[in-house]
Amino acid sequence: MNPISIRYSLYLLAFTAAWILMEHFAGFNSTNLAVGEYTHNVAMILFWILIFFVVAAQRKQNEGALTFQQGFVTAFQFVLIYSIGFTLLIAFYSHFVNPGYYEAYKTFTLDKLNAQNATQKTIDAAMQEVDRIYNGSAISYFMMFSFSIMFGVALSVIAALAFIRKRA
Repeated sequence: MNPISIRYSLYLLAFTAAWILMEHFAGFNSTNLAVGEYTHNVAMILFWILIFFVVAAQRKQNEGALTFQQGFVTAFQFVLIYSIGFTLLIAFYSHFVNPGYYEAYKTFTLDKLNAQNATQKTIDAAMQEVDRIYNGSAISYFMMFSFSIMFGVALSVIAALAFIRKRA
């Protein structure tokens, strides 16, 4: 394992845990879900950005040179470590810190759709999606992990291509 990948993923996991706790104590995952639906994205956006920083750090460590393979492997290791850690953090949070999140989010989503005068078909589809993503099952966590990996791999390819540089 690349030390750069490990270091950046552990830093981001520490930030993510702190961010989730801040959201929790601010009520963004219980009483103020209207704000929480936006703040949830902060950790994921930072994850996507850091993929590029990880590859840049690898190139810097290589004294300005980087092959596609070096960049991709470094980024992929970062993506894998963070995705596993993030999934475990969310599972722990959902089951032990805030077990009422799923029900609160269902109610919030239903209230929002009713306020928009959504059709029953739209409401049913949205509630199925909420059930599929937030119900706390192993499948929902596997989906979260899979999507993190898929987007992470795509961005790893882009970052590795963007930072390729031959030795001078």
